[in-house]
Amino acid sequence: MFTGTIQNILGEILWHSITRDTTLQAVSKQHMVEVIRVLKKYNNRRLSFERKIRVLEVAAYAHTTGYQLAKLIDADVTLTDISIDTLALGKTIAAEENIDDTSVIRIAADFHDLPFETGSYDLVYIASALHHTWSWQQVLGELIRVTAAAGLLFIENEPCARELCFYKFRTNRDDQYCELERHLANVGFLRTFSEPYLGSRPEELFGMVENQTMPLDDIIKLVSNSGDIKELVLMPDICMGEFENQLIEARHKGLDYIRNLIQKKLIEALAMAQQYLGKNEIEIGYSLPDAEEILKLSEKVSFSIDALERNENSELYRLGLAKLFGASIKIVMKKHGQAKLVNAPLKYNWGIRKDVIMGYPQNVQSVLNGTVDLLPDIQRANIPTIQMSFPQSEWSIYQDDVGVRSIYPLAQNAYIQFHQYKRLNHLLILLRIYAVYDGKPFQLFLKSGDACSAKASLQIYQTGSYLLRAQIDNHADLLKLTLSTEYLENMANIEQIKNPIYNISAARVCGI
Repeated sequence: MFTGTIQNILGEILWHSITRDTTLQAVSKQHMVEVIRVLKKYNNRRLSFERKIRVLEVAAYAHTTGYQLAKLIDADVTLTDISIDTLALGKTIAAEENIDDTSVIRIAADFHDLPFETGSYDLVYIASALHHTWSWQQVLGELIRVTAAAGLLFIENEPCARELCFYKFRTNRDDQYCELERHLANVGFLRTFSEPYLGSRPEELFGMVENQTMPLDDIIKLVSNSGDIKELVLMPDICMGEFENQLIEARHKGLDYIRNLIQKKLIEALAMAQQYLGKNEIEIGYSLPDAEEILKLSEKVSFSIDALERNENSELYRLGLAKLFGASIKIVMKKHGQAKLVNAPLKYNWGIRKDVIMGYPQNVQSVLNGTVDLLPDIQRANIPTIQMSFPQSEWSIYQDDVGVRSIYPLAQNAYIQFHQYKRLNHLLILLRIYAVYDGKPFQLFLKSGDACSAKASLQIYQTGSYLLRAQIDNHADLLKLTLSTEYLENMANIEQIKNPIYNISAARVCGI
């Protein structure tokens, strides 16, 4: 069977197969500068010594930070990520920038179970990735475990929980806000009603975790249990606006005044927002707090504001702000113990693919090894190969100016064909769909062969990228999938869809 971990790996691969990150180079350079700063300030040894410094970057994505470190400070660098493709892409980018270093090791791994022995690295670095799991304590434990005694753990740009938040829905990127999101953003209450770190909905749709509920006190406690915190930098300002600053200014006016102010502002905001919460928003999953929830949150938050440290230059004051409103966190920890580096072989090593070592835990690797991919890579395969699975009679292939391919259906019902060369008991189907919403919501159905019942469906109420996912068991003789579109029931008086407004840019049908 395809476990949640396997589905998340494959879903993330589909997301990154098309997503173009124009900030890669700039962010990689910023990371490199920060890592070198931390090493120079807190590492007991000089950067040039009888042996090289060993650096591990966890969840490295396609960043070139490690390649730059290998060049500039002659470090032994290991890069890990859950996706083989992103690590391979990083190597390609490094080669294009003439910083590809043969000493850099790339390992595809699950950060819940890193394939390294305890105490393997002088510096362990993770940025903007610890929150991509609900089991963040386990991941943080792994990061600490593989850090050498007297070594450094460097955590950068991670979010912490926001007390002043209802966590009612995930938000789109700002350029795709719906009317409700746009209104709440304009009046300064989007972070309070939805989430403190905006724009997580696209990744959530592809099965990636965006955990914005990690308590700051718990993070600090887990790190400080294993070492001395040398730096704790909190940036709550990114989660604060006019409303938050107004509450801070009121903290000297007493508990009752603060509580009444919060209640008044939130009730006013709710009344204005309700007119933007229509059927489409509700179908997508948006909701708003009710009066009772507002009263409870106002009571809780008013106590926290009243208890804020009065000295605005103190560390306790910044801690209080971060817990109230959320913050970006940076931590540098020096691990307890006498300096000692373990140099041991990998716990997991299943060979190399795309110049990346397969370092997944055995339960993950065994499924991946037995997986047969039944569709060609839309972005990399040649056109005739793609057309074998997406017949010309059913699909049209389009390539844009930057080389991204999309496959458009030519009819309301279009089928995808594939050929099996051995008996497969389980199929995992993943299709990256880009759907265009033109004011008429529609459904996209995935059917197995000529069956009438749908194996999966998407309801489209707004333009964006979606992951259509289904798991089919015991279909050894399945030869095709059918994609069908139709308007939703409340649009039944509208003509049938003649040219379905969606396309496929990445597809995987995996069998075991």
